[in-house]
Amino acid sequence: MNFLEKDLEKIIFETPNEHLRSGEFWVNGIKKRQLRIGNYGVADLVTCHRNYDLEFMEGLEKPIKHPYAEITVYELKQKEVNIKTLIQGARYCAGIRNYLDKRKLSFIYKINLVLIGNSFNVDSDILYLEQLFENLSIVTYKIIDDVVSFEYHSGFERGLLSEGFNIKNHK
Repeated sequence: MNFLEKDLEKIIFETPNEHLRSGEFWVNGIKKRQLRIGNYGVADLVTCHRNYDLEFMEGLEKPIKHPYAEITVYELKQKEVNIKTLIQGARYCAGIRNYLDKRKLSFIYKINLVLIGNSFNVDSDILYLEQLFENLSIVTYKIIDDVVSFEYHSGFERGLLSEGFNIKNHK
C-alpha cells in the first residue's frame, strides 16, 4: 500500500482525540482539516481548545485558573520532516497569529507547531530549533499491520562532535 500524506491526515482527523491520546499522540480540541489561512496557505490540520495556566497562591486552597486558547498546527509529510517542513508550518502559525492580532480579540492564545513525517534526519539542524522553541514538536509515524503509531522526538542532547569550546576548570 502506498501510504500518502492525505491518508495520514484522514486518520488523524477522523480518529477521536481520546483514541489518539491513548496511543500517545496528543490531540485536543476541535479539529479543522485543510484550513485556509488567508494568503499564508492551507494548513493540513489545526486544532483549538481551551486550556488553563494554573497560579498557586499562598493561602488559597485551589489554584487560580487563567484560561487561554491553545491552537496547534499539524504539518504532515508523507516522508521526511525537514527544515522546509518547519518553514511551511511556521508560515501557517504566523498567519494565524497575524489574523488573531488584527481582529484585536480579548482572549489570550498560544500557538503550537507539530511536524509529522515518517522520519527525520538526526544530523539535521532542525534539532537545534526544537531545543530553542518550546512550542515545536517533531513526531514520526510508523505503519505496522495497518496500524499507525506515533513517536515524539524531543530533548535532544546532541551537539557537534567538536564544538570548538576551550573550557578549562576554574577555581
